[in-house]
Amino acid sequence: ALKFLPVEIESFPFVEIKKVLFKETQTGIEFEIKRDKPFIFMVDRFDFDYFLLKKSIEKGAEFFPGFEVSSVEGNLIKSSNEEIQAEIIIAADGAGGYFVKRNRKYLNFAAAVETEIPLNKVRGKSKIPNARFDFGTPPGGYSWVFPKKESITIGSATIKKGKGINLKNILLKYANDLNFKLDPREIKGYFIPLQRKSFPPCKGNVLITGDALGIADPVTLEGISLAILTGKLAAEAVILSRRKGTPPCKIYKREVELQVYEELKYARLISNAIFGSAHIRTFLMRHYGLQLANKMTGIITASTKYSDEFTKPSNFLKLIKYLKVN
Repeated sequence: ALKFLPVEIESFPFVEIKKVLFKETQTGIEFEIKRDKPFIFMVDRFDFDYFLLKKSIEKGAEFFPGFEVSSVEGNLIKSSNEEIQAEIIIAADGAGGYFVKRNRKYLNFAAAVETEIPLNKVRGKSKIPNARFDFGTPPGGYSWVFPKKESITIGSATIKKGKGINLKNILLKYANDLNFKLDPREIKGYFIPLQRKSFPPCKGNVLITGDALGIADPVTLEGISLAILTGKLAAEAVILSRRKGTPPCKIYKREVELQVYEELKYARLISNAIFGSAHIRTFLMRHYGLQLANKMTGIITASTKYSDEFTKPSNFLKLIKYLKVN
């Protein structure tokens, strides 16, 4: 995400992470990944989003606070009592916005719950953890602990559909097992839209980006990297269209298919293997757990890609051998 940001962010107070724990709940196998340099940067999203908003305004953006989009009709963006006319519309209205509702047929939704624990309420400050991912808790997903500047974020998410998974209770037990005491009233739920299949990222003068496009990573459920990338691609498409006289949608569609959709195709297959089958996940952790954790770290830091790993013949052969035996 930081590589894609077009603004100077050195002044922002990130919490820098050099060590992450990966654990598979069913087997109890865990691996600790360390790096000499920070490879995850934790933020409070309220502070970070406000920081980016201020930077945008400094660069000349005009901000309309309180404008909630109810519909987009041609060049008009409408709220309940206002409308704005725009030559080009870049839709970045997130997981609960107009464009997700409009494109539900293309999307699945991961369910998630999360809460913040202020540091002054953590039992024993010396026990404040590094980041951790616990796969298999809940079924079809994972739980996490992320240390931040003034709090610890703890949450659970699953891509598994159907009844019988009470995420709130799962999170309460997960936290208790880690010696964190949660206030059930402070737990908040939300949904993460994930593409079931690719759909056109633009139509006419409207270019759709980020969660509005359902492009969160289906393995990590992280969405900010591709949100920033698609925002950047949309802006570049508008600039290039003015230089060349080519419709921005044509430019943007080509770049999204090349830089985003191609990777998501492989990420969905890996997500199905990890979250869709406990047998495959436990096999991978038992035999290739450390390698898998290192690869996940590589994907988080953009030093490798899903397509790089998925297209290696040796990886296919190992999985096919396992499936034949089991």
